[in-house]
Amino acid sequence: METLTESDLIEDKHELWKSVDQTPQFFVKYVELFKIMDMVIQMQHSQSNTLDRKAARIAQCEIALHEWLVNCPRSLIWDGESQDLWSAMLTSSY
Repeated sequence: METLTESDLIEDKHELWKSVDQTPQFFVKYVELFKIMDMVIQMQHSQSNTLDRKAARIAQCEIALHEWLVNCPRSLIWDGESQDLWSAMLTSSY
């Protein structure tokens, strides 16, 4: 499956995307986050994993979450004080 990019969400004819600069970034990061969540869910429901394999997959999920956070634009990480809806929604999902 191809990775979603901001350019996939921007079309010249839609003025809404131009006025809300963070919207495409938000959706890209939101999809990335839910791909990681999917990894976690698949791991939890897998019956064939040994304890060592589960530990390795848990480590993979933790690394993926850490990399996601490190690569997330600071403008999309809620600081606890801002009134920005996009950063609050994304951070609460994290």
